[in-house]
Amino acid sequence: PVSFTVDPAPRGPNLDIYAALYDGSGKLVTSNNGPGLSASLTATVTAGTYYLAIDGVGTGDPVTDGYSDYDSLGQYQITGTVPARVTQSPVASASASPTSGTAPLAVSFSSAGSSDPDGTIVSYQWNFADGSISSSANPAHTYSVGGTYTATLVVTDDDGLSSSKTVTVTVVNPPPTAPGSVKATAASATKVNLTWTASTSPIGISRYEIERSYNNGAYSLIGTATTASFANGSLTPGITYVYRVRAVDTQNVFSPYSNRDLATTILFTDDPLVSGLTKVRAVHFSEMRRAVDAVRASAGLAPAPWTDTNLAGIPITAVHIKEMRNYLSPALVSLGFSAPSYTDPTLTTGVTRIRKVHLDELRQGVK
Repeated sequence: PVSFTVDPAPRGPNLDIYAALYDGSGKLVTSNNGPGLSASLTATVTAGTYYLAIDGVGTGDPVTDGYSDYDSLGQYQITGTVPARVTQSPVASASASPTSGTAPLAVSFSSAGSSDPDGTIVSYQWNFADGSISSSANPAHTYSVGGTYTATLVVTDDDGLSSSKTVTVTVVNPPPTAPGSVKATAASATKVNLTWTASTSPIGISRYEIERSYNNGAYSLIGTATTASFANGSLTPGITYVYRVRAVDTQNVFSPYSNRDLATTILFTDDPLVSGLTKVRAVHFSEMRRAVDAVRASAGLAPAPWTDTNLAGIPITAVHIKEMRNYLSPALVSLGFSAPSYTDPTLTTGVTRIRKVHLDELRQGVK
């Protein structure tokens, strides 16, 4: 409760006091005009703003033994007790949607449900835990990099009091992009060089893993690289090797595998062939047959049943070209590659002239 006592000045008191207590809207709460010159009042009130009014009043008949309120004036003093105002902190409420996902993750934050029991909230402050902040009540924010983020909302009320609430958002990085355009090239009869297009990742690439298969075997890891190239040495001549590559980011997340490519460790005689200068010889076809059989071995197919197993001294005809095409294409398809498109797809013995391009296409097929 609140209580007040209003007394006139102790020297020459000439004020008959009337005290009244009004609430913030001007409504009378209580009043008192004591039996003497002083006035006292007591009231139990809720928290808020109140006004104490002091007035001078008269009493009796001014003509005889009384006095009017016009003559009731003078100084006075007020004593009393007013309980200290008890303020309450606001209540913070924070939520986010979604609370998990893959970067870049757009998140909507909400302060819905935040309140102040004895006033109003005057400010909102969000800290998204990634170096970004916002003073909006319901902001949106995008997390660009994976991690676990504890976003914090601080609300402050009109009394300067504050409270906070947190909400956790879990963001995972997307896997690196797959290495592109892998190309395997036989540099010698015992070495294959590989190149590819670099992968990308928001957190960076740690390494590339190179895997190899041959003779219809499973893929196995043969090495790693930090740049978009790799040299595979100490190989066996006359073997077709199939390669694939994948990237690994700095958090050890793997990319999808790249495209595959093959290379055969045979160095051809007269490479490149020169139109009008290079004479087509039996050695060219013998080497090509070995290369076709190497591709077939990698595909798990038996060696081809060649016509004229020994080509020495035998004229090269359309049948020899047809055989290599017919035995190579199914092997490439079995390995998951496209069959080559051939010049002069229909070869006729005695009609179609054997040309450099026919041999070049087969060489490209076995790489």
